[in-house]
Amino acid sequence: MKKMKRILSVALAFILTFVLVTPAFAEGQDRNNNGRITINNAEPEKTYKAYRLFDLSYDGRNYGYTVNQDWVKFFTEDTEGQTLVNIDETNGNVTLKDNSEQGMQNLASKAKSYAEANTIQAVKEYTTKTNEKTVIFTDLPLGYYMTTTNTGGLYALDTTNPNTEMFEKNTKPTISKSANKTNAAYGDIVNYEIPFTVGGYIWGDYIITDSMTGLEMTAEQQNGVTIKNGGQDIAKQCNIEYTSGNGSNTLKVTIPANVLKNYTSGTKFVLKYAAVAKKTVSMDNKVSMEYKNGPKEEDKTKTPESEVKVANYEFVVKKTDEADKVLDGAVFGLYTNEDCTEENRMKFIKTDAKYRLAEKTENGVADIGAGQVTIEGLAAGTYYLKEISAPKGYNKLIKPVKIVITENRNDEGTSAFDNLGNRIDPTITMNDGQINKDGNEFVLKIVNKTGTELPSTGGIGTTVFYAVGSVLILAAVIVLMIKKRKDH
Repeated sequence: MKKMKRILSVALAFILTFVLVTPAFAEGQDRNNNGRITINNAEPEKTYKAYRLFDLSYDGRNYGYTVNQDWVKFFTEDTEGQTLVNIDETNGNVTLKDNSEQGMQNLASKAKSYAEANTIQAVKEYTTKTNEKTVIFTDLPLGYYMTTTNTGGLYALDTTNPNTEMFEKNTKPTISKSANKTNAAYGDIVNYEIPFTVGGYIWGDYIITDSMTGLEMTAEQQNGVTIKNGGQDIAKQCNIEYTSGNGSNTLKVTIPANVLKNYTSGTKFVLKYAAVAKKTVSMDNKVSMEYKNGPKEEDKTKTPESEVKVANYEFVVKKTDEADKVLDGAVFGLYTNEDCTEENRMKFIKTDAKYRLAEKTENGVADIGAGQVTIEGLAAGTYYLKEISAPKGYNKLIKPVKIVITENRNDEGTSAFDNLGNRIDPTITMNDGQINKDGNEFVLKIVNKTGTELPSTGGIGTTVFYAVGSVLILAAVIVLMIKKRKDH
């Protein structure tokens, strides 16, 4: 029994010792070296650094900040650094002169520049791996930290007391573009989508500039621009401008900073608009977005440019005789149906020897005169070329000529243009026979035939009989006359 009491006494003493020591140990750890920063939404393969600007004395309720020894020179001697903080002369306590978000970002911007220029050592540094989206800094001395990345912008300021959670604010905004067609006839409507994402900290407006070559927007289309995040359209909160001139038109969309700040980093919007194809061979669009990655005017930068090209096609109609001599005087019509009904006859704007597909609003001509002419501004598809009248002395074609234009795309199957921006030749067939290029053109030869004069009515056989008969009659008359002379 006495032995048991001794064992219990030793055990109780050990427990009391552990209970008394452990809180002191935990409290000391929390107060000094148990800070933790978790960075969410980190970018892969980027370097993150944590700088301790101010040391922190924290009792669970009260905060006491003093300048960290690595930053004394910046905050007490540097011209810009001195304007950012108030330092109590008695106890060194630090407060910010501007506690607004803009003021804090201004502090971070200048501190980051100072750290890079003076090789200030980060307390912690980590480079994310592929697909890694979270960074955790542990065992940090308590303090007020600035965290930066090498993505080109600032990250954040916050206090470890002992833990803080941050979100990547340097994520760059992105923008791209696509069209609902890879080829379009002259006058067709092309619908465009421009997806873009919100980046990290918003320093200013986003300005989207879409430069169009060979495309025009009607007044109705200008009023129909949408900028949606899901079902929410923010177009009315933005400034939308359209300018035109010399075939190169521009859509400029300004999204105010105060609108963007309502959305978190990575939020996706889609800008949509429609335009009319107004060019042959190709229509070209280039879009980019201007934004700021810092508070200064010189911090303006742009996203990489995204380009979309839409093609259309052309071919040459060459009217010849059997000797390949060009014939004038023929008239053709181009139709979209095999029966070549009048309502499906296409109209064109004629300029010299070129016939460009007319828009619905244009007063085009239906008759195509050949010779040798170029028909242009066509989308890929099936067409029927019917000869309305042939040159004098020649017979017109009995049946229309079937012409098929097939678009060919790049290796990715995304565009009718190669990686250098050159239009890829289509495949063109005439009555199911493939047409090869003649120089730089697809030439469709339409041959008319003629012949010698046909025999006159009755045929040559009857004429011969008439001639022979006449000779026989003449001979008979001569014989009769000779006989009469003999009788006398």
